[in-house]
Amino acid sequence: MPSRVHIPARLHTHIRIVCDMMLKTHYFDEAHWLWMGVGSPQLCQTPGAQRALHSARTVAAEFGFPDVASWIESNVLQAVD
Repeated sequence: MPSRVHIPARLHTHIRIVCDMMLKTHYFDEAHWLWMGVGSPQLCQTPGAQRALHSARTVAAEFGFPDVASWIESNVLQAVD
C-alpha cells in the first residue's frame, strides 16, 4: 500500500475544510484519523482508527461534503479491510 494517496486538489481542500469543521465541533478523533488517512493510510488499521473513520464518514456527509464521505469509504476504509 502506498504511504501517500493522490488526492485531487478540490477534494484535498474539502478534506481540510471538513477537518477544520470537525475540530471546531469537537470531533477530535475523527479529524485526526481523517488527516492520517490522507498522509499515512496504512496507520488507519487499528480498531480505534476504524471507529473514528466510520464516524468521520458520517460527519462529513452531515456537514455537506459527500465527496469526502465517499473518499473515506473507498480510499481509506476499504483500503485497510
